[in-house]
Amino acid sequence: MAGERPIFNSRMQPVRVVGLKNSSETLAPPARVVGCCGVGNPKSFFENVRQMGFEIAVQKSFPDHHVYSQDEIDSLIRAAKDAGATSLITTAKDAVKLRTLSFSIPCYVLEIEIAIDNAEELTRLIIAAS
Repeated sequence: MAGERPIFNSRMQPVRVVGLKNSSETLAPPARVVGCCGVGNPKSFFENVRQMGFEIAVQKSFPDHHVYSQDEIDSLIRAAKDAGATSLITTAKDAVKLRTLSFSIPCYVLEIEIAIDNAEELTRLIIAAS
């Protein structure tokens, strides 16, 4: 109908996996990993990891805004080794809190971006309104 505004949906979309301490280091699927996060919607994070093609051997979620301890990281590393996982994978939000801790296996960061359906039309409307 005339005068109706288009609906713009957005979703989080995984784009790449980079090393926690060396962002030029990458991890390619189908690696077996331990997923860990302290975010409000851990289910979405784990689904994004799977969507990228990784096999999650162990998944561990912590409360949103969790402050990690070295003991927790050591426990995750033991769980990874017991499950035959080669590395840990976490969120960009958690990566900030993990950079100072020690890892005996690689830890990677899943980077995401927001994808907007009908983004060209949204851009056109913003430009037209300015």
